[in-house]
Amino acid sequence: MSVTPHTDVAFFDILDPAFRVDCPEVRAAAEASWWACTPIGIAVLRYQECLTLLRDRRLRHGSLDTVAAYGVTSGLFFDWLRTMLLNLEGEPHQRHRRLVSKAFTQRSVDVLRPFMRAKAHELIDGFAEGGGCEFMAAFADPYPAWVIAELLGIPAQRFDAFLGWATDMSLGFGPVAAAEQDRIDAAVAGLHACCDELIAQRRKDPGDDLISALIAAEADGESLRTDELPVLLSTLVFAGQDTTRNQLGLAMTTFTRYPDQWRLLAQRPELASTAVEELMRVNPATPVVSRVATEDFTFQGVDIPAGSYVLLFLAAANTEPDTFGDAPFDIAAQRTAPHNSPSAAASTTASAPGWPAPRCARRCRSWRPDSVTSSWTDPWSRGPTSASPAPSPCRCDSPGPYRRPSAPHAPAATPSHSTSPRSGPRSVSGQPLAARPQSPWPAPVSGVSLRTTSGST
Repeated sequence: MSVTPHTDVAFFDILDPAFRVDCPEVRAAAEASWWACTPIGIAVLRYQECLTLLRDRRLRHGSLDTVAAYGVTSGLFFDWLRTMLLNLEGEPHQRHRRLVSKAFTQRSVDVLRPFMRAKAHELIDGFAEGGGCEFMAAFADPYPAWVIAELLGIPAQRFDAFLGWATDMSLGFGPVAAAEQDRIDAAVAGLHACCDELIAQRRKDPGDDLISALIAAEADGESLRTDELPVLLSTLVFAGQDTTRNQLGLAMTTFTRYPDQWRLLAQRPELASTAVEELMRVNPATPVVSRVATEDFTFQGVDIPAGSYVLLFLAAANTEPDTFGDAPFDIAAQRTAPHNSPSAAASTTASAPGWPAPRCARRCRSWRPDSVTSSWTDPWSRGPTSASPAPSPCRCDSPGPYRRPSAPHAPAATPSHSTSPRSGPRSVSGQPLAARPQSPWPAPVSGVSLRTTSGST
């Protein structure tokens, strides 16, 4: 890891594969200043500043810029990403939200609770008596996929195809995006074609599922257009599966580090809701959120030019001692401040009473990790590889402006995942894929192998 001071703020080389957002150097920098420098933009380290900038309309989502930096600037995947709700701004974004909120209500989630509980129990019962399991394959992969399929009314025979398309599309957010673009675009085409078919079926024969509700949704005399529905449905399929499986894996990893909290959850299952929030606070699937300035502006004495990156270090902000106290992880704690986490899908799918952890904890009280593997085995596990071209130096003349590099630097191509160990769902093309990070600097896991002593279940 490279940490080089620039004037009176720290510099973090986030392009270094060894960099971690939760490292001691970031915590020390946050104690000294709310911001730091990186090769591509400023990093925001503290809770209140992250909370404020997450809501700042002078910043837009940076996922399109990240994908472009990986070499993808056109094609079906890029068009899908450009038109999805996450990347819409202003009135188009508000319009989509109004219409989706008409269909995707608390009731639509509540009616899923019995199914979520039953499916969770079924999966847990499948491994609880066996003395251990590979948690990602045994639970984190299939559980959210089944819930999303039930929510959307996806036929059982289409389940594997939907899961495979979502898995292939996840490659678009990593350094292999350009090399795998044909495969990624094929997944988008397959998913959209299937969504078109399901939408046509629901128009003729509406049901109680979310697709039918989205078709019927109306707000201010408007409804979702025919071309908007497949984009929205494919977004739900992708986000509901990918984010949630990573968060579930990270949750179990956290519990293996704090076995006393695992035992506490077994004893007090009513803590499930606070446990969800605490897990997403200390080990989020998205530890860094990227934003891009849409105009020149000054924030707390720092000039931020239009087009420059603002990187919100949520994993650091959400563990700030002044805001959340010194206890690193406590599922019984009553936090007065909400964590900054964009992983709403994971929270919805994992939240009590459908969340399976209390039952799993009761059935497997003394589990311990046999092994925990990172999401990627290659050098770009936490972002652009060290083989990338060296970026322009980040000049931080506090309190003056951040001077961004002349252009983003795309990471070097990396090998295909076709030789990766089997640790997650297979894609449509039959290749095994590990858990995909939700940001360029993640901490998800692809394998959580757990073992228990005899008689502990």
